[in-house]
Amino acid sequence: MSLQDLQHAISQSISYKERSEQRRGWQEYTWLLSTFITYKFPSQVSINQRERVSQLPSYENHDDLLLHSHDNYIHDGEASLADPTLRHTSGIKDVSPFAHLPTISFPASLPFDIMHLVFLNFIHDLCALFNGSYFKDQSLNKHAASLSNSEWTAFGVDMAKIESPMSWGHPPRDISRYIGSFKVEDLYNFLMYYMLSLIHQ
Repeated sequence: MSLQDLQHAISQSISYKERSEQRRGWQEYTWLLSTFITYKFPSQVSINQRERVSQLPSYENHDDLLLHSHDNYIHDGEASLADPTLRHTSGIKDVSPFAHLPTISFPASLPFDIMHLVFLNFIHDLCALFNGSYFKDQSLNKHAASLSNSEWTAFGVDMAKIESPMSWGHPPRDISRYIGSFKVEDLYNFLMYYMLSLIHQ
């Protein structure tokens, strides 16, 4: 089963009512996040613009995002050097020496942090969807891709039996029991090598 098949199966298994509940749950989730996360904006962005962006339910339209430019970065870094309290507003506390190289532009030259965005976050969420622990509302955890407790346990046992090449690093462990102690290498191997073959079984 490919990831596209998995997404399709999940979308087909959720009724309109469940989708509405899911959206409501997602809105509550984003509201909860907003209470803990301090949004960082370029210092030139007005209070009204900051408030408007902070109230968006999602960032589906990338034009809604207020992005830092190289000039904003330099300006905010120098301002924070002059007044350290400003770093809490802009999220920038200094100017990197690399910013003065002509071939580097902040933040355009910086790649996505795949380690945290994908391996340390997305995989945990994906496994929570599989084992039915992602949503607090248990009715939302019942979808075509969800596994019963016994299936999730068997999934982990089968994973621990895989004899992977030593060049892949740490041998696979039972993900149903040890996911909390998985390192990036373990999560990478799970996503790239083990997951689809285990699901296909």
